Amino acid sequence: MLTKGSCFFRDAWLSKVMNKACYSFDLRGNEEYLKNDIDHLKSEFGQLFFYTKVNVSDISAIRRLQSLDSLFFYLVDTNVTLQKKIDKSLPIDGQRDEQDSSLECLLWDRDSPREEILNLSGKSFSLSRFHLDPLVDNEMANLIKREWILSYFLGNRGDYLIVCKKGTKIAGFVSLIQMKQKVVIDLIAVGSEFRRCGVATKLTNYVVDSFDEVLVGTQLSNSNAIRLYEKNYFRIIDSKYVFHSHYSS
Repeated sequence: MLTKGSCFFRDAWLSKVMNKACYSFDLRGNEEYLKNDIDHLKSEFGQLFFYTKVNVSDISAIRRLQSLDSLFFYLVDTNVTLQKKIDKSLPIDGQRDEQDSSLECLLWDRDSPREEILNLSGKSFSLSRFHLDPLVDNEMANLIKREWILSYFLGNRGDYLIVCKKGTKIAGFVSLIQMKQKVVIDLIAVGSEFRRCGVATKLTNYVVDSFDEVLVGTQLSNSNAIRLYEKNYFRIIDSKYVFHSHYSS
């Protein structure tokens, strides 16, 4: 049993998807019993996965993390958070590019057909922290993204799903989590055959036009996504290093 105030927090959803015990790690927890907790977890589970996020400016936390020889955390990603606040009384920022009139955004409820969206989510990513982790194979990384959007249809994650269609085909989607007057872009995906066709811009504009404040996280390595958001007047407000650790008996 983990000690009270442990640094480890079980991620039940990720544990089920990856078929191993997964824990987030928080340096603000009780480090006094850290070794006992690690020994307990290693004795109870044959395979373990740990992850943590540390602000890029928190050098002391990074040094403490790297000193934990029993966990062997390694850097897999730098996550940036961007924000856009919208003043509805002002004109739309800048001059929007002319968009393909054949693209249409629709609100997709939980009872709508899901298989095409699940398949799109399972093959549209290559720069997520799981895809960047050399110890997670692409099949598992793709499954995580597929199960992520499945959670929306099951009512376990997210509040809205916006789908962009081109004719009868689903070109992309964005899932949203609402927090009062602001919304978080939880996941955004565009099918490979529809990239560079304005789908991501169409979805982003739909979200911006619907909410007063929008937050989104993406990988520093995803330069295309960052350019898209900055072009739409999002600004970086936070950045964190993402570390992973794997254990197998």
